[in-house]
Amino acid sequence: MAAYLALPEVLNGFGVDLADVLDAARLPASIFDDSENLVAYQDLGRLLAVSARLSKCDHIALLVAQRVRLADMGLAGQAALCGETVGDGLKRFISHFTLQNTAATVSLTTSGGFTRLVYAIAAPDIADTEQFQLGAMTVAFNILRDLCGQGWLPTVVTFASRAPANLRPCQRFFGSALNFGNDESAIVFENHWLARPVPPVDELVRERTAAQVREREAALLA
Repeated sequence: MAAYLALPEVLNGFGVDLADVLDAARLPASIFDDSENLVAYQDLGRLLAVSARLSKCDHIALLVAQRVRLADMGLAGQAALCGETVGDGLKRFISHFTLQNTAATVSLTTSGGFTRLVYAIAAPDIADTEQFQLGAMTVAFNILRDLCGQGWLPTVVTFASRAPANLRPCQRFFGSALNFGNDESAIVFENHWLARPVPPVDELVRERTAAQVREREAALLA
């Protein structure tokens, strides 16, 4: 839910009342009480679809997700920041992603001189994934920007969904080639970024994060 906590503020900017959206999506206001709240993908998909319809903005997931940084991504984000290189951080993020999200998968594939960070929805019965795909690629872009630094740009961003009616906001945000209607949603970038060092974190932070990961893993196995 952390990636969509800014939704009420974004809706307000369009003059749309959150209560109306939640009512139409048949969801309680309590889902926004805590960033750690787990919301079924089917429910979240319905919330985003209603938000796009009532705001008349079919790129609303971009506006919400562009505010999300790696540090906002729970234990997976914390673990990534403890990596030594961008590649190490991404592997840590991917390996811990399922601790907070079992409805989607994230993978890293390297071929030739390029690497793809791929997002795929695993949850069944989601009729319209357009907002999910756009929001996920927006978050993935910020994750890579936080790990690689401000000089990073992808080679291309692909989306397993149709293009929004207005492409300008997406073009401004991503600043690179965009390919909609693709077989997968992915950020494609040059391999050399994987070896880039990540700013070191305090050893106490590293130890605390490792302990929290162990606790979460133990709770899931209990």
